[in-house]
Amino acid sequence: IPYKKTNRNKGNVQIEGMVAIPGIYTIENGETRLSEVVQIAGGLEKNALASAAYLIRESANQRGVSSVTDINMTLLSKSYDQYLEGFDYLELEEILSANRMAIDLTNDQALAEVTLQDGDRIYVPKDDRSIRIMGQVNNPGYYAYQAGQSVNGYLQRANGTTIAADKERTFIIKAGSRSWYNPDNTTIKSGDIIFVDRIPLQDARSGLQNQINIETLKNRRVQLIMSGVGALTSVITAYVAVRRLN
Repeated sequence: IPYKKTNRNKGNVQIEGMVAIPGIYTIENGETRLSEVVQIAGGLEKNALASAAYLIRESANQRGVSSVTDINMTLLSKSYDQYLEGFDYLELEEILSANRMAIDLTNDQALAEVTLQDGDRIYVPKDDRSIRIMGQVNNPGYYAYQAGQSVNGYLQRANGTTIAADKERTFIIKAGSRSWYNPDNTTIKSGDIIFVDRIPLQDARSGLQNQINIETLKNRRVQLIMSGVGALTSVITAYVAVRRLN
């Protein structure tokens, strides 16, 4: 029986986002390099956030691509009624992102070292010149990126932190890699996320209760003062009435 060469080593990958010609491309499974596919796709667009690109490698029944700043909102809820605290968020994020690999398209050496598999999906996000602020802030959301602006500057734009915020546990989550950094150890770039963690549930409730107690004491003092003023007014009124009778 004559040997018939097959295309078993062929595969398809998909490249999406800010490349000149996004689409599906045929590759040599395990041999074609990422740099080759980017080149075949016409290279990057001018407004690509190249440092935040990523590759998703997963089984056929799990395929899907998320946004560069799409972090599970349940895990990072600003409500201190959530029971997950601190680095539990990070651990769960790692589990959810086990099939995602950050690829810095500005690093030519790294590009040349990455070989592709059938079913891989490459996503190159757009640089919207924005950062995202999440966690214990009063106005979480997207804010215009300003080169050189400090974490505190961004937090002020988000109307400050909430009563449940643990300011010592503020982190920068880097675009693409989702690596967590202390603000002193990195520079905020476009596409990054600022996350303000919360104090433990018990401490948050204690802090809230203390604030309620302070307000209650203030109200009681006001009531005592008003009662005293009322009593003094009554005495003065009685005194004036007696003087008039005399």
